Amino acid sequence: MMTIGYLRWLFNYQREEIQLLLGARRIQISTGEISKLSEEFLLRFYIVHKKHSPQINELFETNKGFILHLDGSAEAGDEITFTAKEGISEITINSWIMPSESRKYIKLFLQHIKDTYGAPLVVIRDMSKEISEAATEVFPKVPHQVCHTHYVRNLGDILFKHRYRTLRNKVVNAKILSKFKSLNKKCFEGTTSTNNLVAAEHYWVMLAMEYILYPRECRSDYPFVLPYLEIMNRVMEVIDMTRKIVMWNAMHNFGVSVVLKFGVYLKK
Repeated sequence: MMTIGYLRWLFNYQREEIQLLLGARRIQISTGEISKLSEEFLLRFYIVHKKHSPQINELFETNKGFILHLDGSAEAGDEITFTAKEGISEITINSWIMPSESRKYIKLFLQHIKDTYGAPLVVIRDMSKEISEAATEVFPKVPHQVCHTHYVRNLGDILFKHRYRTLRNKVVNAKILSKFKSLNKKCFEGTTSTNNLVAAEHYWVMLAMEYILYPRECRSDYPFVLPYLEIMNRVMEVIDMTRKIVMWNAMHNFGVSVVLKFGVYLKK
């Protein structure tokens, strides 16, 4: 259980990966059993954490109080994972699964924190009315601050979201990034050239395309992570390099078709 718990939750291994690792040590176990043991690990870990509440409380008293960060997160349609984190020590105080982010559930959660640790110096939260009202009822004299991350995210939605959507659509509709796949195949064929310079430029185009496309592997987190804006920044960076390579080739009466084709794609 301990091994599976560490692999699953500390190193983010998938169940099938854990199954393969244990299988290499001649331990045969189903993915269903891995799920059960990983959940048991979390429950036991939670209990150990709760048993350390007195020591956590002593730390808060040493620091002359604690700063309470509140936030709920969930995938669309799922239950809410509502978490309380302390701002100075960065200790996760508690975390509950809730059917929804409604005031009645948040009140119970906050009351449990109050009974264990007392009132915080300040509550830091997003702009949710439910969290605001619940925290005001449980901690009536405690001031609130709006989390800067949530504030910037909301402000970004208001000011720039439509602009980013327009940019993304223009990049996608240009249908240039999809053409990199066929160009990559030609580049790979060219790497076997007996001319080292030709082979090197084919390798360079392959690396440049991979560099440009990499942001698409990153999950968008508007307005902090904008994959298609980063793609365009990289295109502007690479197009300058491509122009220099083409000019150098021309000065030496030399040309590599994939480099020229790549330059055309970048301009489009």
